Amino acid sequence: MHGDGFRADPATLQDVAGRLHRAADDLEGGASPPPPPEAGAVTAAVNAVLSLQAESLAGVVDGLGASGNAVSANRDAYVNTDQNQAGSLASVE
Repeated sequence: MHGDGFRADPATLQDVAGRLHRAADDLEGGASPPPPPEAGAVTAAVNAVLSLQAESLAGVVDGLGASGNAVSANRDAYVNTDQNQAGSLASVE
């Protein structure tokens, strides 16, 4: 922080967004379901649990992607605002 303001490094924000997107891609790419288990009397229950886990993983993938998009959009807004304000200050001089 500088004085009463703050500073965010746009490159760091873009790196964070990229990491979030890569994590989503990695999880989505490696998420091939195993074959249904043969668990005897509890096969249906095991399949139900695996189905819920797959749904949860899909939610995590969506959340990571949305977070990466939000960080990237906010980085862009920060950079644009910073540049506009710098231009406004330069016009006062």
